[in-house]
Amino acid sequence: MTGAVPSTSPSSSRTPPPIRVTVLGCGSSGGVPLPTGRWGRCDPENPRNRRRRSSILLEINEKTILVDTGPDLRDQLLTFGPPEKLDAVILTHYHADHLHGIDDIRHFVYKRSSAMPVFLLPETEAHIRANMRYIFEGASWYPPLFEPKVIEPRAEIIDVEIEGLTFQLWRQPHSSVETIGLRIGGFAYSTDCVDLAPLILDQLRDWRLQVWMADAVRIEPHPAHAHLEMTKGWMDHVQPGRGLITHMSEGMDYEQTLANTQDFVEPAYDGLVLEVDW
Repeated sequence: MTGAVPSTSPSSSRTPPPIRVTVLGCGSSGGVPLPTGRWGRCDPENPRNRRRRSSILLEINEKTILVDTGPDLRDQLLTFGPPEKLDAVILTHYHADHLHGIDDIRHFVYKRSSAMPVFLLPETEAHIRANMRYIFEGASWYPPLFEPKVIEPRAEIIDVEIEGLTFQLWRQPHSSVETIGLRIGGFAYSTDCVDLAPLILDQLRDWRLQVWMADAVRIEPHPAHAHLEMTKGWMDHVQPGRGLITHMSEGMDYEQTLANTQDFVEPAYDGLVLEVDW
């Protein structure tokens, strides 16, 4: 097991090109519509209400980093344009809707001819080893798919270098487990969280983010996720240039949610592409 080493390298004086963020999915664990065909409050005529499980793709200075590998991954990559390569993966946590497409990374591993670095919490690594051993150990003639880079937070927010890029990562409460929140440059991402510590919210504000994507699973309170009013309160505190809501259930119609958020806040949608400066 290889631990992720916090970065201590100085920032480059050369400003890299904008960070390109593709929203591969912004739905909750069942997607929208649910597998039963239920659309809930969502208008099925609006294509922005059709949501795959939450995941984003980051393209930064010729590096491509995937955040989460849910069960929709193959469809997401083919629908929104498969990247030429993947350089690393960040797994926010081990729940099925963020993990169970992980085997699809195998084909990118074949292209690169070496194991893919994956950045994850110790409990996520333990879950994968217990349930999908071949991911790290290989099986038969399959080589190991991933090289685990285990993040061991020693403070509220840590710097972690991923493919030469310095990310800020932190833990977020998500019912009985914790998830990873992340920031790079003017972009931050907080999926699957039911609370954020004041220190985290203050730091998000102090970063003066251009874009912050945050969880709001439904209108009503939820035991494991932020709900709409909670996330709106976070957005008021952090004041990003643009706030985006993700991990939305069938209870979050796109147009209704848009009408009930601040001027700078809006629901994300699958296929949304952002360019964010540093």
